[in-house]
Amino acid sequence: YYPNPVVSDELTLHSNENITTVNIFNVIGHKVIARKPVALESKIQMQYLPEGVYIVQVAVGAKEGSFKIIKQ
Repeated sequence: YYPNPVVSDELTLHSNENITTVNIFNVIGHKVIARKPVALESKIQMQYLPEGVYIVQVAVGAKEGSFKIIKQ
């Protein structure tokens, strides 16, 4: 994933397998973005989200992981 921090209002996710689900949560746990791209690359538009810290939850095939990003 790149960039981090997100300064261009777009987060790009890239994988060797299809990305099946992307959920983005704010720091209090509310889901603010939900996508089902089913692709090797997904570009998430974040221009409508305020600056801050977000948790990105990604499912790739049967695997799932999460990471923290900063939107500036």
